[in-house]
Amino acid sequence: MLSLGGDLSYPISTGFGVIIPQVGASWEHEFEDDARNIDALIIADDSGNSSTIRVRTEDPDRDYARLGAGVSTQLRDGIAAFVDYETLLGLRDIGYHKFTAGARIEF
Repeated sequence: MLSLGGDLSYPISTGFGVIIPQVGASWEHEFEDDARNIDALIIADDSGNSSTIRVRTEDPDRDYARLGAGVSTQLRDGIAAFVDYETLLGLRDIGYHKFTAGARIEF
């Protein structure tokens, strides 16, 4: 797999702490993992006939984009927090959305 992209962030100082908005984007290309066969055998078949079931997978999406945005903050009193969102664009029949959040409090 090849991934080309970048991230941008910019710290903003305020009276209560530092806020850092950030965005990122990358283009991803899959070189391997062509379509393949998956074979299955039912061994607990009461009819006495055991047969192989073959399923062919689809070719993977070769090119897609990964986009993300978020904000983090470092406040006075040792409090830090972040919220991030990420999505993938260009995949057939797949929707991908990821939200993450976190916080740290010093005491």
